[in-house]
Amino acid sequence: MKRIKSVVLAMMMVVVLALPVMAGELSENTKQSNSSKIESASVKAPKTAKAKAVSSSQIKIGWSKVAGADYYLVYSCDEKDGVFTLLVNSDGANDFAWAGNYSASVYDVPPSTTMYFMVATVKDDYMSPYSKVVKATTLRPNKSEQITAMRAQEVIAPPGSTLAINARINNLIIELQIHKLRYESNTTFKRIVQGMIVQGSNLTLKAKQYNNISIQVMNGSMKDDEAIAQLQALSLAK
Repeated sequence: MKRIKSVVLAMMMVVVLALPVMAGELSENTKQSNSSKIESASVKAPKTAKAKAVSSSQIKIGWSKVAGADYYLVYSCDEKDGVFTLLVNSDGANDFAWAGNYSASVYDVPPSTTMYFMVATVKDDYMSPYSKVVKATTLRPNKSEQITAMRAQEVIAPPGSTLAINARINNLIIELQIHKLRYESNTTFKRIVQGMIVQGSNLTLKAKQYNNISIQVMNGSMKDDEAIAQLQALSLAK
């Protein structure tokens, strides 16, 4: 009977260990993790951990070295009280080596986004309790980065062809959103919009309406937000 009971308890432990870590459950006695390692108080957690944003999309994570550690597990979450999950390294694995000041990074994080991190040590196939949770917020993009990212969403005409009217509408909406940021001069804005006007004498009603909005935003008689709303409605018209 004791042997059967031990097997059942062991199976229950494996199920628990497969769960992600909830921030509200963090403690020295926590056994929940999305790692298959068993926590042991004899394995020391890093005494310190830190996180630093280095751009509008990247955060670096560092921690103090633990003597005898085989490797480290790094957890991340976008909410302080959310579910922490394991980071994956460049090899597609979860093990991170200590590499000095900063030993791990996350990429493609949206600008001005706060991320939370914690680290655990692994030694002889046992893991330590978790380190203190640390956080960092990605930087705001500079003007050039933001404009480049926004214009990357514009439709580009293939060589020798012209843009369809809905593509022009999409592009003008993006230019208006950039104009709202006041990152470029009105002269630059007017020159760009002028080049987006549909040319020709045999225009569809939709093209004429588009041109009319374009002219009004160039001469300042229509505000950016109003123009965006009218263009969005026009894009749905047949």
